[in-house]
This record gives sequence, structure tokens and C-alpha cells, in this order.
Amino acid sequence: MAKEDLAALIALRKIALKMEDDLGVGHIPAHEREVILAAHDVASDDGLVRSEHIQTHEFVSNISRATFFRALNALLDKGLLTRAGGRKRGAFKVMTGK
Repeated sequence: MAKEDLAALIALRKIALKMEDDLGVGHIPAHEREVILAAHDVASDDGLVRSEHIQTHEFVSNISRATFFRALNALLDKGLLTRAGGRKRGAFKVMTGK
């Protein structure tokens, strides 16, 4: 790995960490952060998303199924996700704002 490439990667990581803090997700555990970011990425314009779409996202591809669902439940508890349309399973709405 070239020193210049590593320096560029480090700079990008520092920017990403600052943005995570600014957006209010820097304080949550890594698995939860990856799940919420994936959910926002695949959500429709009205914020609706299905769990199976989140699970296939590249951010969470290395997270076990059990860890994924623990993170999903933690995000529900924190109010970063809500259940969509009164459904018990599978459909969620991503919440925006800090």
C-alpha cells in the first residue's frame, strides 16, 4: 500500500467520522450505525424500507443475522426507525433529523 494512498484513506476516514458526529450517529455502536446508514440508503423517498432490503446492503453484508436484528431492535428503541403502517414485522420508516 502506497503511503500517499494510506494518507488519503486516513483523511477520508477522519471526514467520515466528523460527518457521523455532525449527523448524530457517531455515538451509536458500529453495527447499529451500519444498519441505519444502509436503511437510509435503500429507503424510498417517503422513508419506507423493508428489512430484507437493508440486509442485502453492502454496509451490513458482514453482520450476522442475529446481530442485524439486535441492531434493528436497538434502532427502534432509540427512535431512529419506526414500524411502518402498524406492521409488526419487516416494514420500517427511517426517521430524519437529529
